[in-house]
Amino acid sequence: MKHDEWIEQVKVIEWLKQCTDIPYMAITNERKCTPQQARRLEQAGRISGVPDLLFPRGNKVNCCLWIEMKSKLGRLSAAQIKFMKDRRLEGASAEVAYSADEAILYIKHFYG
Repeated sequence: MKHDEWIEQVKVIEWLKQCTDIPYMAITNERKCTPQQARRLEQAGRISGVPDLLFPRGNKVNCCLWIEMKSKLGRLSAAQIKFMKDRRLEGASAEVAYSADEAILYIKHFYG
């Protein structure tokens, strides 16, 4: 994960820990590794395009919330676009946040 994205995601996690009881998990999908390590990770279930954060508790409309953290100039990959579109079709909410503040607004709105 790029440094700016990492810093913003850490801010989101700190806010979650201090201010909520919302369950979450970070998807540590982005790794620099050898081709052999990449194959092992794929065998163990790593999937391209999975967003950075998952909030498995639903609301009255959606079954869960996915958030992909991006830097101000970040772009979604084709795999990320497809994954998020597919999750929306299944009843999830999937958002892209370009800052911690934006991610926190999505979370507050989702759990309103």
